[in-house]
Amino acid sequence: MEFVDDLTRQTVSPHLAPVAGLPRPVVEACRALAAHLRERHPSFYQHAAEDTERLLGDEVEAARAEDLGKIDTFSFEDEKVFEAALVALDEGAWERAASWAAARVEVKGDRPLLWVRTQAELEDALTVLAAEPVVGLDVETTLATRALCLVQIASRRATYLIDALEVPDVSPLGALLRSRSTLKVIHNASFERAVLGRHGLSIEAVVDTREVSRRLRADARGHGLRDVCARELGVVLDKHEQTGDWTRRPLTESQVAYAALDAEVLLQLYDRFQQESAAGG
Repeated sequence: MEFVDDLTRQTVSPHLAPVAGLPRPVVEACRALAAHLRERHPSFYQHAAEDTERLLGDEVEAARAEDLGKIDTFSFEDEKVFEAALVALDEGAWERAASWAAARVEVKGDRPLLWVRTQAELEDALTVLAAEPVVGLDVETTLATRALCLVQIASRRATYLIDALEVPDVSPLGALLRSRSTLKVIHNASFERAVLGRHGLSIEAVVDTREVSRRLRADARGHGLRDVCARELGVVLDKHEQTGDWTRRPLTESQVAYAALDAEVLLQLYDRFQQESAAGG
């Protein structure tokens, strides 16, 4: 139902034909149920979508990015849009690529906020991030055991929230984390190294903003992220979510905002320290 109602053309698969004629109240009720499952029971939603997608070979073959709606119910939708967006960018068709992206991502301020919850979404995100010269990196964990719950990666263009409780295998992150072509900006990198190391992931090409702050501001009071951001950027971080429950799904809006900002602000600190270094400070 969700897929059919989102399409901008008629369905191709005979399995879906009866759905198009259902009364609007039934459609809305089904969409509300799908939204509930997607947010509250993402694993069940994903498995149900995968089982249904196997019956829709003709839809997969006929699908074009411009036909697909806002919600990517099936993995082939995400893949079709991503492939078409790359072609559009290669052709310089910026508005076309931007229109597909705008329909599918949450925007925080003027920055897209991209959730990564499936293996395919992780692979797509890493393809884009591999071309970035510098990213901000942060993680959220359980308080007691430091179990990985979320990985936040901020590029110059967007922020990616990788749900480590939903993505089946986070090991593909290793190539980006080890790459010396992409600088990883982290605050207190020993923590990220310890947490990600449990998953066999090592991190190379790191700028640790806590260590930079200690070196440049040896006489300053406090080198935690909150202190450094206040001193260098005039930004006051609200850190009360730091000890929140990061295993809950969905995360609260406050948790999402906190997680994204912790990665994004690292790029601002990096730029601030780079400017000072360039000026001979």
